[in-house]
Amino acid sequence: MKKLLMLSVALATLAMPSMAQTAITGTVTDTKGVPMPGAKVQVKGTNESVLTNMDGTFSIVTNKNNPKLRAEYAGWDATTKKGKDGMTIKMGKSSWLNYKPEKYQIFAGISAVFPDANPKYAAPGLMVGVVKDYGFYLKGQFNGKPIDGYPYYNEGWFNGNEKRRYWGASAGLIGRAYGPFYLYAGCGYEERNIYWEYQNGDYWETPDCYSGVMVDAGLMVRVSRFYVQAGVQANTKEIKDYLKGNFGVGIYF
Repeated sequence: MKKLLMLSVALATLAMPSMAQTAITGTVTDTKGVPMPGAKVQVKGTNESVLTNMDGTFSIVTNKNNPKLRAEYAGWDATTKKGKDGMTIKMGKSSWLNYKPEKYQIFAGISAVFPDANPKYAAPGLMVGVVKDYGFYLKGQFNGKPIDGYPYYNEGWFNGNEKRRYWGASAGLIGRAYGPFYLYAGCGYEERNIYWEYQNGDYWETPDCYSGVMVDAGLMVRVSRFYVQAGVQANTKEIKDYLKGNFGVGIYF
């Protein structure tokens, strides 16, 4: 019986540190040191939270070991610091230029490539991906339809109609460079075909046709839930002659 009692006391003693509570006091201010009343201070990873007083001070008790405190206030960037008694948490004003992602998000939007200077030959498509600070994307464009118009070369053999088709698909990595600015780069495959129609209805394949491996790179800028993307796509066989602009807009979910 005596041994059982001693064992119980020992177990209780070992359990006491895990049951110990930590009291943390501090102040939430802006970057100039002005107190911020009504800011939410939460122990990260728990539901324990308090609001700061009129002078920006707070006091919170937690069972969590080595806690981190997260301060939040509408219109200001959330700030996380290691909890210690007498601490000061400084918060900065929210701005799209100092955007910092808190989780991975899916983005999707339209993305058109321009194989020729004339915008009517643009190939529309989609760009989708997942990113936080780093992520990946997939992109594809297609345009294939007959064009009525005077061809570039004519000696009476052609009737003025042509067929143009472009398709391309690429995949790559995307990473945040600073704030809402992201850089992306990848590679894929593309093919462009241009055919002029003879007077008898047959088609002639022009020398401007090409296909092969394509490299893809550009910049994405996020503003709130929306983004604008611009870059270039180039066929690795003829980079100088077949460098194409690529533009798009989309939304984060």
